[in-house]
Amino acid sequence: MPKEEKRKREELAFQYVIGLVQPCSAMYAQRIKDAWLDYEYGRTPEGKWMKEMDKFECLTQAHEYEQKTHGKENLEEFQSYRSKINSAVGNSWLRLLDTERATHRVKRQRRLPVTFITGDQMMYKPHCASLAQELDFQYIAIDDLVRAKSRDCSYQHAKFVGTYVDEDLELPVGLITELVEKSIEEGIRDGKRWSVVHGFPVNMDQLLEFEQQVQESNYIIFLEEAPQYPFVSASNQWRSADLQEILEMYDNHAFRSDKVRRHDALLDEVVKLFDEGVGKRLKAGETYSTRCEEDADKLRLAMRDKVNEVRSCLDSEEQQEAPSPPDLFKKINSKQDEAALYGSIKNALEGFTRHAEGDTKRLPLH
Repeated sequence: MPKEEKRKREELAFQYVIGLVQPCSAMYAQRIKDAWLDYEYGRTPEGKWMKEMDKFECLTQAHEYEQKTHGKENLEEFQSYRSKINSAVGNSWLRLLDTERATHRVKRQRRLPVTFITGDQMMYKPHCASLAQELDFQYIAIDDLVRAKSRDCSYQHAKFVGTYVDEDLELPVGLITELVEKSIEEGIRDGKRWSVVHGFPVNMDQLLEFEQQVQESNYIIFLEEAPQYPFVSASNQWRSADLQEILEMYDNHAFRSDKVRRHDALLDEVVKLFDEGVGKRLKAGETYSTRCEEDADKLRLAMRDKVNEVRSCLDSEEQQEAPSPPDLFKKINSKQDEAALYGSIKNALEGFTRHAEGDTKRLPLH
């Protein structure tokens, strides 16, 4: 939108707001008007500060979007707002943001050597721990990690984590992701060439957070047909919807980009809303002529065709980049006998490490 058009619309909006307030209090209406003019034209130090922070907020949003899109979207246009940051405090915050962006870019250029084992958390824990020891991998059990952190007096969030453990609550997704990342890095410093993380992710929120903040396209072993996990509370036990989402993401339609998933969801919602709108009108008793119903059907079909067309284009665009699903995701039937299950998990772990070592020409493991 052109700058002048934007300003005109904002002026009209404030005129409307002031008109609403004025009958109740002319004084407050004037204060609202003055505050807006201070911001818009920088008439006061406070107004200049708010204008500056508005631009800084755009820069922070751009960084957050860089993380969500794995750095694939070009957001350099937003960097022009840097010239609008003039105060000492604003520039100190800008330097912190630059440091955070640089750190995130470096993280994106590495690959942490890790396999996640999700599904059943307790019954097969000894199998996974023994395998990690046999292969000289670091073994990280999420429940043990969380409990250990709750008792670690040197950990800044120990009391906070302890409360979550005592109340049988699921830790905030950002915190659990940070704990997992730091534990993997500790294993690297200790000379472990690979880490096995058991009990993560337990839902799509955790998986997407790790992919956005740490690295995308991770190796996952999924133990199927597993019983419920007793460590967490009833409200946080394995939900079939969470498992189904993870399975659908990594199996058959694996590793489609966030962009594809966003378009799928948006277009599905458009069709759904249209169908619901027609249904509500029919239930309300509106009389549709045959012609109106035919037109509605044609529009619905046209919308569905457009959905399929966009999906086809996006899928084609991603096809060259997408890794083969079997290389990164393995489903294992947990109801095998113990020896067979042990062997299946071991084969998957060794296969993942071989696959990763084949990628080291492209990306360093750490």
